Amino acid sequence: ERALTLLALAELQRARRATSAAAAASDEARAILLPLRAAPALDRAATIITPPSIEARPAGLTPREVEVLALIAGGRNNAEIADALFLSVRTVERHINGLYTKIDARGRADAVAFAARHGLLPG
Repeated sequence: ERALTLLALAELQRARRATSAAAAASDEARAILLPLRAAPALDRAATIITPPSIEARPAGLTPREVEVLALIAGGRNNAEIADALFLSVRTVERHINGLYTKIDARGRADAVAFAARHGLLPG
């Protein structure tokens, strides 16, 4: 719970453009999460440290759609994506439908290929 609270704090700090405070909270959360191998939360921490730039958002994708696409490309299912981003599965499905429309994808394989072409694969 502490790590998830730190991630929320880091996201708030990033939104306030307090990058050093965001990085500190994210680093502390990662230190807790790494031994637990909490992959979804670690993925979330990675996007806090290096959020997608405007240039890294092709086809008019929103930042959230880029996050969802990266998690799809990382092999996560809708429920895992929902858990990682603290969303409902239905909201994740809406994001997926929106990004599929924008990138003209028919399914996950098309979406992963798009992510690979545009450098959006998780590191």
